[in-house]
Amino acid sequence: MEPRLTKTELKYLMSVKFHVKESYTLGNKVIETMDEGEVFGDINGIFKMGGGNWLTKCEDGSIKVDNRYIIETVEKDILPVDATGIILADGTVKLRFFFQTGLKKYDWLNHIIVVAMGKVVDGEYKLDAYTLESSSVWNSKAYFETPKLEHLYYVEVDVADAMKAGKLAQGSYMIIPITGGKFQGDKLNGKIENVGADWNVMNIKIPMTSNISTRYLLHTDDGAYISLITDGRVNMTLKGIQAKKKGISDPVNSYFKQHLMFETADERYTWINNELCVATVQLGEGGKICYDAYKIVK
Repeated sequence: MEPRLTKTELKYLMSVKFHVKESYTLGNKVIETMDEGEVFGDINGIFKMGGGNWLTKCEDGSIKVDNRYIIETVEKDILPVDATGIILADGTVKLRFFFQTGLKKYDWLNHIIVVAMGKVVDGEYKLDAYTLESSSVWNSKAYFETPKLEHLYYVEVDVADAMKAGKLAQGSYMIIPITGGKFQGDKLNGKIENVGADWNVMNIKIPMTSNISTRYLLHTDDGAYISLITDGRVNMTLKGIQAKKKGISDPVNSYFKQHLMFETADERYTWINNELCVATVQLGEGGKICYDAYKIVK
């Protein structure tokens, strides 16, 4: 099945390398500290000591990842990075990067979707990071070839009216119930159950930004249940906002993309638990949330 929305490509952002310094084992949990490493690309600097890898060993030989990193740029700016994902038994690393910075010149990092892929061999990590937004440069020093996107499915998500939950420092807090929908793809087809919601924090300044965090449930046509968590970013210019009010999709002036994190115990679909997935999103008729889902492959 071909994608229905705007064509999506991965663009190189940066590369990182670091070595494990010390490792602490707590049952199936492992905490790794690191030596200072290198960062180059659109961001240049070093991986600072002080962060680390928080790892959980799984029965299939893979390792769940919940890491905290610190980048110090060549200008001595500090950029905290959260990373979640998986390390496969063969050492392949698949991560989602979440930047959290209050520095104005790097604020753009807070509003884009970033993924990283690479390898860990004998305690040395090498990662290339990519964004679904065009990069200003291509750096030929990247450790690996650029991954490709394989289409998973197209979905239309039905939502109810937003429930306003007050204001936070980052913007207005809203909870938007997810009430149903359908998804269709070559490997995944079915409906969305009436359970879950979008926990949305919106800043209405221009450009308008929004952080989207959803939890809901997929029900495949052959009876499998798949839990889905998404983490999305919206960045919309004035033209994009005007188009939205008219019910018109304007991908040029609207950045709306998200991470997808699947989990299921159904053996027919457990392959999706270990995939690194992203989506390009648009608003559809009647307020539907429409997106093409992709998995990242080498």
